[in-house]
Amino acid sequence: MNPSVYTKRDVNYIIRAAEPEDAKELSEVRWKIDGETENLDRVQGEAHLNEHRFRQLIMDDSEKACNLFLVAEADGKIAGFSRCEGSSLQRLAHQAEFGVGVLQIENRGHAGRNFIFHDQDGNAFDVWSELSPSYRGI
Repeated sequence: MNPSVYTKRDVNYIIRAAEPEDAKELSEVRWKIDGETENLDRVQGEAHLNEHRFRQLIMDDSEKACNLFLVAEADGKIAGFSRCEGSSLQRLAHQAEFGVGVLQIENRGHAGRNFIFHDQDGNAFDVWSELSPSYRGI
């Protein structure tokens, strides 16, 4: 996967595939995200992934065609990540588990304010619609 580069309000963003060298920083970022929100399935410290476990997860995902692990960098530092874990079973190939974690944005041009997915029928879904005080329905 080729990295995608974006610049907004003088901040450079890169979306790219996770690499084993990201493991230490990802472990720290996930720990911080877990403490910044009440909207994930765990509290800070639960199911912690250390550097070794993240490295193994990244390597495993890179070998599976049905998995995708991406990181988002803001000015060279990991600011968030997403992971999609599919199934290698034919009857479950249409299902996937998807997770996203983004650090709280502090004067970074609001990179996470509009996080919208479109399904195959073109319907838009705002992931943070309930969390954003400035949400304007789609």
